[in-house]
Amino acid sequence: MKKYLIGLAALLVVVTGCGNKGKELTCTLEEDDQKMVVEMNFGKDDVIDKMTMTMTMKFEQELASIQPYIDSMCDSYPHEEVDCKINTDTKGAEIIVVYDIENMSEKAKEDLGYTDEEGKFDAMKKAIEEDGYTCK
Repeated sequence: MKKYLIGLAALLVVVTGCGNKGKELTCTLEEDDQKMVVEMNFGKDDVIDKMTMTMTMKFEQELASIQPYIDSMCDSYPHEEVDCKINTDTKGAEIIVVYDIENMSEKAKEDLGYTDEEGKFDAMKKAIEEDGYTCK
């Protein structure tokens, strides 16, 4: 019975993909009252599969005066493989943009200026660190 349970657990790990996780990279940039966190998941051949960008900002002025700007931030992501959400309160905003690169059409990748070569782990890490981010 014990061997059966161990075998079942091992099979479950293989089927669900646990233990076969690709590389992950989390990079952060903080300036003034803004913080940007970029989380990247890499799969086959160390090419990025998914990227989540979370930007948080505090308001120095009333929300009403900048609400149209905040609301329009997701308008620049017209592809269905890019999900953009905005959460606001009276003290700040959080914008979350998720790129499903693995399932993205070639047209969407082209529109975003993406290539698989630029999407490799080492290239992504180098490029984002050159932009001032700290990665771990």
